[in-house]
This record gives sequence, C-alpha cells and structure tokens, in this order.
Amino acid sequence: MHIKLKTSQGAIIHAEKNPVKRGGEGAIHQVLANTGPPLVAKIWHDHQKAFRAQDRIRWMIEHSPLKSAPASIQNSIIWPKDLLYRNRKFVGYTMELVPNAIKLFSFIQADFPNQQWGNEWKKFSLPTGLRNRLIVCYNLVQAVDFLHKTGHYQVVDMKPENILIKPNGHISLIDMDSMQISNNGRMLYPATVFTSEYAPQEFHYEKALKCDLNEVTREHDLFSLAVILYQILMNVHPFQASHAVNTALHQNILHGLWVHGPRKSLLHRIPQLHNSYHRLPQTIKDLFYQTFAEGHYTPRKRVHTEQWTNTLLEELYRGNKAPGQRRKQFPAAPPRQTSTKKPAVKRKKAAPQKEKVNTDRGLWIRITNYVFFIK
Repeated sequence: MHIKLKTSQGAIIHAEKNPVKRGGEGAIHQVLANTGPPLVAKIWHDHQKAFRAQDRIRWMIEHSPLKSAPASIQNSIIWPKDLLYRNRKFVGYTMELVPNAIKLFSFIQADFPNQQWGNEWKKFSLPTGLRNRLIVCYNLVQAVDFLHKTGHYQVVDMKPENILIKPNGHISLIDMDSMQISNNGRMLYPATVFTSEYAPQEFHYEKALKCDLNEVTREHDLFSLAVILYQILMNVHPFQASHAVNTALHQNILHGLWVHGPRKSLLHRIPQLHNSYHRLPQTIKDLFYQTFAEGHYTPRKRVHTEQWTNTLLEELYRGNKAPGQRRKQFPAAPPRQTSTKKPAVKRKKAAPQKEKVNTDRGLWIRITNYVFFIK
C-alpha cells in the first residue's frame, strides 16, 4: 500500500504506507520511484501540529543555506526540500535519505562496537580508535559551525538521537524542523523541542523559575555540542555520576557537577568510563574545562566552533596523539577558499595535488574543504 502525496510544485509522489521510523511528532516514509537522490517523507501525526509547522518549513526551504554550500556540508545537514500535501492539506515535507548510517546514539554506547556491528566499525574501538573519533568530532563541529555562521539558526535540540554517522566518519544532522529561526536579529520561529540532558545550566535555572524559554542564545548550542563531543570521545555523558541528592543528569548540569570539574569532590560515585579522560590530548581537555567549568555560570566563555575547529585540526594534522601512541607528523591543513574572485593575471594551471594518505593502522583519509572521510 502506498500514500499519494502532492508537492508544492504540483508533482505527484508516492510513499510507502509503512514508515521506516516513527517519532513523537510524525513518521518517516520511503518515497518511491524517485528519479533524483533517494528521498523520504516526514508526515506529521497530528494535522494541527502540521498546520502550525507549515510556515516554518516553507521559510526553511525558501532560505535554505545549502543552496551555495559545498557538497560535503550539504550531506552533513539534512534539510527540508519540498512541502507535501494530501487532500489539499499540508502534511509534511521531503528530505534526502541518508543510506548506510546509524544513529550517533548507538555509536556512543559503552559497548560500541560490539559483535552486532560489522568490521567496518572496528576502526572506532577505544582506545586505538581515538584519532578516528576526533575526526568524527571535527565533522560534527563543521556542520554546526556552518549553521551558526548563517546568522539564522540555533539547533537547540542537539543530541545524538538527531545525528547520523557512517562508517567513513561522515555525520548528518537530522530532525532540523524544530530549530530556532531568526532573521535580521528578530526571532521568527522559536525552538519547539528541548532535551534537558543536553541543555546548559541557565536553561534549567530559568525553567525552575518558570521564566520565558522562547529565545535561546548560541551558547546553548555550544554547551550541547561539547557534551556530544565528550560522548563521542568517552562513550559517557560528561555529567554522568552519582550524587547524594541529585538523581538526574539535568540536576548535575544545573549544579555544575562535571566529573572533571572543580566540584568533583561532591560526587561520590563516578563511572569508570570517565577514567579514560587522561588519554585525551591536553588541548582537547582544556576546551572541555573551558566549556563545562569556566562556562558554567559565564556562558560567553564556552568554546566556539572556530576554536574547536582549530584545535581538532592541530591534533589531527600535527600528530599530537594521546599518551602512549606513536607520534606521527601530518601535513598542514589545506586553507579554505574564502573568495571565488578570479585573479587579474592569468597563471599557469598548477598540477593537481595527490590526495594525502595516512598509512597509520591502514586507514585512508580524504580531505575536502570541510570534512574528513575515513576508509
């Protein structure tokens, strides 16, 4: 059985009736017989919720930041492509399918990768796979950095369940329709979803005081990003520990009980997974301290995406590996192209450079303008 839908352009498409995924707001259905890239359709369960989301989705499609983005970034952010209607009522939208990917939520589990995962994921096993996890961190930072630099978006509900990862280390942000959207300094659409385990101290403080939670600053995303980066590298939430009074993660966040922070002594049981923190390069540990300790009551001190980018690149290219691993020198990072303006004087075209190959542990890394791919 199929679902008959019409796009905003008047085209008729068909989607599988049985969804490939169900969520709280809607379901994801495979689009059939599509001539372009494989698509899926998100269809809301509730018509009233769909009606309220229609203007937001239309604005996102009309102002898509991916129109001029490099292909690597386009694949890193799964954006709405077209509005969908059924019986003349808005019901959802199409977006590209991300094949051969798993949710980052599975990737950050303590036993990943275990026997249920194929050999293609073994390159991420800790501690030997630490460097490859740094690459995943870098790719995630690039996607968030790109969105922030548009000046329009705060992700807000950034969490591992909303991120897909492939065996080559490439990531894709999904479920983007709940973001906070602004234009010319004015908020157009507030965020519609929050996850307390990835929200910073000020969010929980304002929530406890029943303050207005409509507007979210970039520092909210920077906290969420740092939490996820820690989970990618450590397979545990940075605030996961036992306290005599606090019984939930968001309570530890509210009170600044980061397991490696200045209030560590207040915790009476810390999971052993946190002990691997010493394996991280000191530069990475400094950024976590700056975000979780110094940035706890002073959000502006949280590490920005540019600083994460520079530090991660330094570790990846200059061979500053974790203690106990053999040091290896890597070439300097290729500069990003900041201008497409052609030079006034014609020059002889340079011979194309060969791709840099990392032979360490037999892994191959291809560098694009923005992201790394592992093979």
